[in-house]
Amino acid sequence: MAGKNQKNMNQGNPRGTTGWKGWRIVIPTIAAILGIMVGLVGRPYLDQYVLVPNAVVAKVNGQSISLSQFEKYAQLSRVEEVNYYSRLDQYINLYTQYGLNVSTTMTQQLAQMKTELNDPKVFGQSVLSKMIDNVLLDSQAKLLGISVTDADITKVLQDSFGYFPNGSPTVAPTPTSYIEPTFSATQLSFLATPTLAPELLPTATSTLAEPPTATPTMEPTIPLPTETSGPTETPIPTATPLSLQDYQTAFNSYMAQLTPYGLTEADLRMYIYFQLLYNKVFAEVTKDVPTHGPQVWVRHILVATEAEANTALTRLQSGETWTSVAADISLDSYSSSYGGDLGWVPHGILTGELDKVVFAMKVGEIRIVSDSSGWHVVQVLGKNPDRPIDQNYISRLQSIAYSDWYSPILSSANTTTYPIWQSHVPTEPVLPTSTSQ
Repeated sequence: MAGKNQKNMNQGNPRGTTGWKGWRIVIPTIAAILGIMVGLVGRPYLDQYVLVPNAVVAKVNGQSISLSQFEKYAQLSRVEEVNYYSRLDQYINLYTQYGLNVSTTMTQQLAQMKTELNDPKVFGQSVLSKMIDNVLLDSQAKLLGISVTDADITKVLQDSFGYFPNGSPTVAPTPTSYIEPTFSATQLSFLATPTLAPELLPTATSTLAEPPTATPTMEPTIPLPTETSGPTETPIPTATPLSLQDYQTAFNSYMAQLTPYGLTEADLRMYIYFQLLYNKVFAEVTKDVPTHGPQVWVRHILVATEAEANTALTRLQSGETWTSVAADISLDSYSSSYGGDLGWVPHGILTGELDKVVFAMKVGEIRIVSDSSGWHVVQVLGKNPDRPIDQNYISRLQSIAYSDWYSPILSSANTTTYPIWQSHVPTEPVLPTSTSQ
């Protein structure tokens, strides 16, 4: 009865029905207002933790590199480069204090690092290029059957801190030195008084090769906690190996340097993963670079014009030594103080036609050769059909071989970059004041 009366009451009260319809309009309106308020308050949160970190800085063959990945890789790269810069600066300063010669390579590297680290755009572009390379190398490594395991990464960390759970690595044996044959009477005569070959054949050629730079400027290494250059070999520790406890203490101390920058052990291991991947791919691609082969012993004098080359040749014919003429006029600052001597050179170091010319020349022959860098007065002092190649030249030949392999991979990649990274390049830690410059 009560239910029937209630029903009748509702039927007889039009305000009841109208009130419900009103609420059906008001509730969505309130929800919309609340949604706007939540959006205004929560948008910074979404931007900081969801939208911006997942923004894309580059796409490589359909694979995205997020801003978050870029920030972490750039931050760890900066920490490592600043640490390495500090150590290099200390070494140069120490050498200078003790009156030791500091190589031009070391000072140039320090200056280059300073320029890059002080320019966020340059540093950020270098990091982004490296990350693009990482994506491409990761896919190429799979095709080559190359992988990097967690155990590989752990070993790098342990070795870097001098912890060898399976015993210290065996010290690599010193290679047997190559004994140079005694100079022949003919070679001694060349070194004493240069002679002119019957014919002078000016030839358009290239000059000494510089390794191609298809790879990013920042050469990949495993710099933790000490920086190395290029592919790394089995470490040869010079300090007393650490115990497990000492290693854990040292590692935790190192991680304490990274934590303030929001970096974790997982970030560090990923960083090492790509360093190891590069080393393994590099070793595979360059495994056929020879360590022995035909070589010529060459010296040259580089000048700007053909007339200057003829003048240099006339001075040599008149009895002046290569040492004096090279020191006086050669534009090659590397060899001018050594009488223009380039030493024993294998195939592939001298570029283009020049490589063919010098290997075809007879011992003692002199030719005037032109290329993009100028005019060369070149003489072959010796030839050897199978001589050990100098390690510096092996490294250059490896760089050339790797570049020849990687250049088409990079140029054919479908890569798009987005400028959002430019406002997210880390500037800390700051570069310390140099003590050597």
